[in-house]
Amino acid sequence: MKASLFAAVLGIALAAAGCGEKLCHVEVDAISRNPVALSQTYHLVPAMRDVSEQSLQFQEYAGYIHRVLQDKGFSVADPNEAELLVLVSYGLGAPQTSYSTFTTPIYGWTGGGTRTYSETTRGPDGTSRVTGTVTDAGRYGVVGAESHLTTHTTYPRYLFLGAYDARRLRQSNGQDPVEVWNTAVVSTGSSDDLRAVMPIMIAAAADYFGGNTGSKIKKTMFPGNRKVKWVKGESPAP
Repeated sequence: MKASLFAAVLGIALAAAGCGEKLCHVEVDAISRNPVALSQTYHLVPAMRDVSEQSLQFQEYAGYIHRVLQDKGFSVADPNEAELLVLVSYGLGAPQTSYSTFTTPIYGWTGGGTRTYSETTRGPDGTSRVTGTVTDAGRYGVVGAESHLTTHTTYPRYLFLGAYDARRLRQSNGQDPVEVWNTAVVSTGSSDDLRAVMPIMIAAAADYFGGNTGSKIKKTMFPGNRKVKWVKGESPAP
């Protein structure tokens, strides 16, 4: 059931947001069916087929998400009693490589060198011929250009939370899923270190879990932002 629910979701566009070493640009797109009761109970599970709840990576990310959801008033419950089943999907998209060229000047000496001269004079004593060489000073400047090719690889990083009516799922034996809300978070950057980027992405989306952004919104976060540290459990709630 999890795979079919998320097959279409994982095909969302992953471009347009970027993350550098000191600054991270994140896109958040949240939607909810109705005004969500933030006091609801939930159970959090991974949506990826090959990831279990015992996965250390999932548990790390789940810890960040639990902190945000519980701060908003949600509370964790047993899967047989929870009002919401929250499916979590995350990962890296295919790397995207772009190429660019630029030129740099080559500097060197231009002009200069040695030239020979000859001069003939006539006088009372007859004709005389004088020859010699002259050395001209050169000039240091641009003598050419060198072309360079650079490559730049970026990685789309994504997080998706989908909350479903757990009671409806239990009653229908998983055959009638009703989505209550979902939140999609995307950032594209030069790092493929998902563990480093995930708390930043969650911090950027924290205000919108269970809510509705109306459209995609863009957020800019610093890795050392107080909210990022709170998501990681390193500081009190901002």
